[in-house]
Formats: sequence, C-alpha cells, structure tokens
Amino acid sequence: MKLSRSAALKAAEELLAQETGPYDPPLKIDNELVMEKADILVVPYNSEQYLETRDARHMLLDCWPLENHRPSVSSEAEAHQCPGC
Repeated sequence: MKLSRSAALKAAEELLAQETGPYDPPLKIDNELVMEKADILVVPYNSEQYLETRDARHMLLDCWPLENHRPSVSSEAEAHQCPGC
C-alpha cells in the first residue's frame, strides 16, 4: 500500500512528535527540503530555531539514539552517544 504524500507527511509529523524526548529542543519538519526518492518520502527535520533563522549555529546534528539500533546497551548515557557528534 502506497501512502499519499499528505498522509506520509502526517505520519512523519506523528513519528517526530512521538520520538521527541523531554530534553530535546522543539523540533519541526524542514518542509523546504522534503523530497521523494525512489518512491520514498525523505522528511528532514531540525530545531525550530534553526528553521526560523537558517543560522548554522542553531542547526542540530543528524544523530539518532543508538538504543534504536543496539538494544543491548547497558546505560542510558552510553545509548545516546553518537560517533562524530
């Protein structure tokens, strides 16, 4: 089943809200950079502050919590370490 673009964007917004933690800054989808590649909708996001100003000092690095990829991590601090961040 293929989702419409609007349904896919709504699902992306819901996922972003669900995955945003209590200590994360306010995040929003970067609508200017949303694109479709090979029938996959790529939906980038960043901090609200960056999206309002486009000031690189406010840009967040694209790091996902490693706990999603390594469920056996022993501590929460270790789970959120991202190489290169």
